Amino acid sequence: MKKTVYYSRVDWFIRIVFLLIFGFIGYELFVEGFSFIALLFLLIPLLFVIFIIQSIKYTIQDEILTVSAGFLIHEKIPVKQIKEIRKSNSILAAPAASLNRMNIIYSDSDSILISPKSENTFIEHLLSMNPTIVIDDKIHRV
Repeated sequence: MKKTVYYSRVDWFIRIVFLLIFGFIGYELFVEGFSFIALLFLLIPLLFVIFIIQSIKYTIQDEILTVSAGFLIHEKIPVKQIKEIRKSNSILAAPAASLNRMNIIYSDSDSILISPKSENTFIEHLLSMNPTIVIDDKIHRV
């Protein structure tokens, strides 16, 4: 079956926060005097954060939703098990690079926060496989 990949939306807020954090650390690094070791301690976490944010994706294939973020997260959810999709602005850690999130509830005790760029297309894709999914009224659908 066809494989469709949806990438995470990345908020400007997230970009600015990381720019400020790493910009301040980088500034301090060069003001105090250049050190190759200090530069490595700046670049390695920066590259890791960029890699994780850029690798957040939601793949739908063979009626399975796979949520992944680099090598840290790889969650497989059968689309038929998804019960509800709710709007969320939670700041909890999640495979979502935006605070404009959706909470995918797929069992009585399991859910996952995501933030696909193409929210409407993503929801319609899930509904085409499982029309029983309840969609929160707060989610703007076209």
